[in-house]
Amino acid sequence: MSYDVLADLCAWLSARLGVPCSTSVPARRPAEFVTVERTGGQTSLGRDDPNLAVQCWSGTEAGAYTLALAAREAVLSCWEGLPMVCRATVGSTYHFPDPDSRAERYQIDAYLTTRP
Repeated sequence: MSYDVLADLCAWLSARLGVPCSTSVPARRPAEFVTVERTGGQTSLGRDDPNLAVQCWSGTEAGAYTLALAAREAVLSCWEGLPMVCRATVGSTYHFPDPDSRAERYQIDAYLTTRP
């Protein structure tokens, strides 16, 4: 059975940040929330290297940025609490407002190494 890094990372982030985290935008949006999606990466026998977009949503740019900074720290330490994660790095954190809803959001590019 393959490891579901998205489910585990969402649970990890939600517990550490105190906001809902899922793989898609909730139909009823809370004031703040986080989404995680796989955007690429490589898989080989015994190893998976997912590239993940961690998006931090809030009512204000400052709120989204503050949430993103906390999420960045949580992602970087996730290997300590998620046994299948061997390594975690963050490439960048940038302002990425949603053009459709005009909601404020910051995105973190995360790179993990896991056991599949």
